[in-house]
Amino acid sequence: RTARLEVVLDIDPENARFDDLGSFDMNESDENDNGNGSPIKTISFVSSIENGWLLAIHDCAGEVSLIFIETTTGAPKASSPRASITSTFRHYPCIFNVHGRNAIRNKHDPRDAFILRSFSIEMFACMRKCRKGCNKLNIWEALPQSIPQDGSDESQLEYVSSTIVVSDVQGCLNETILDFRWICSGFADAFPWLVVFAQKSAVVYHRSCFQQRWYPIAILLYP
Repeated sequence: RTARLEVVLDIDPENARFDDLGSFDMNESDENDNGNGSPIKTISFVSSIENGWLLAIHDCAGEVSLIFIETTTGAPKASSPRASITSTFRHYPCIFNVHGRNAIRNKHDPRDAFILRSFSIEMFACMRKCRKGCNKLNIWEALPQSIPQDGSDESQLEYVSSTIVVSDVQGCLNETILDFRWICSGFADAFPWLVVFAQKSAVVYHRSCFQQRWYPIAILLYP
């Protein structure tokens, strides 16, 4: 279920506007689903435009789907001076599965938390926050040069994955990841920085358009 909250510059909080945009059933929109879809585990904001938002939905089966929410403002009615807002939903099911090719075998403990963050619709990073700690995260990218190798059963996928292991970085042995964030690099290069926060340091990763892997370019030690 979705809603829109508009906060105005007013000392009276009662003047804030709340609009119920309706609900959306992901199972009904998926032609390949038999009505027994997996429960939602994580909702991640991707981007916004003038008349809507793009969200990434990650479910307990590991599938990541996209939902576009588009809003339309109607003319004010006599019964209400405010313009009415209606919404439409577009659903793109399973753009990739965070467990990769072995989705069934690699299912994690449902009690573990999961973090999914996007830099854009073409680039996602995800990490399982298990009780014993995690030292790696996966990056999923949809890029023109990301062509599966011969014999791969992922030939139909638009997204390919790579893995970052923070304990492989010099000085970060036995480190576990606490969190991570995307940051615009500021270069003409299309790839951002990925800052991974470990227990004793923060590691900055970057990928050049001439490379297929993400490499650490800086290690920031905590005081």
